[in-house]
Amino acid sequence: RFLLAAMLSVAAAPAWAADRGEARDFLQSGTELFFEGNPRAARIELLNAIKADPAWALPHAVQGRVYLDLGDGAAAEVELKRAQAAGMAPDRLAHLFAHAALLQGNPDRALEQANKAAGPPVTLAYAARIAARAAMVLGAMDRAGAELDRATQLAPQSSLVWSDVARFRTEMGNIGGAVEAVQRAIALDADNLEALVLMGQLVRGQYGLMASISWFEKALEIDSTNVTVLGEM
Repeated sequence: RFLLAAMLSVAAAPAWAADRGEARDFLQSGTELFFEGNPRAARIELLNAIKADPAWALPHAVQGRVYLDLGDGAAAEVELKRAQAAGMAPDRLAHLFAHAALLQGNPDRALEQANKAAGPPVTLAYAARIAARAAMVLGAMDRAGAELDRATQLAPQSSLVWSDVARFRTEMGNIGGAVEAVQRAIALDADNLEALVLMGQLVRGQYGLMASISWFEKALEIDSTNVTVLGEM
């Protein structure tokens, strides 16, 4: 959420000053829906914003972010390229391009894009998170740990940073540290789906399936059709 707010206020502030009429109304509605944890409905509103003003970069960029939340890296990349073609600075989109590349199974390109990111600390923290995930895929655990250390320094109050730290610590076999990190993630954002799923996995590993059910149920309250969550139960 902080990242998208930064994108709206910093990367494209002049666009808000223009009289965009209907497109601006759809963009605002879509952004609010995304903040409320409803990316599918947000996608529809943003499609309407793009249809109303296809030359405006900002709705394309926000739509790209929504597609990342939905796990569709290819669709996200298409929208991010449209935002760039419409005038948004490439370095302000690099962290999102990195995420799109990672979702498409290209960790090397994800690292390359993450290194190009510029902007406020929350943007750089996002880039560091994606770089850490890419490094983990490549087996470069030292690099992953360093990137996550950087992310926690840049955005210590980011729930997503701490859920990524928890995932890293789990991979490293530091279960106690993982539990501590995921608890912090949930304390910062009780609707962090990744953190809830990871907590369920950690509890199941220590205490069995029945003890973990409540965590997976909380995750399903946020996204009742999430295949990953359903597969955990």
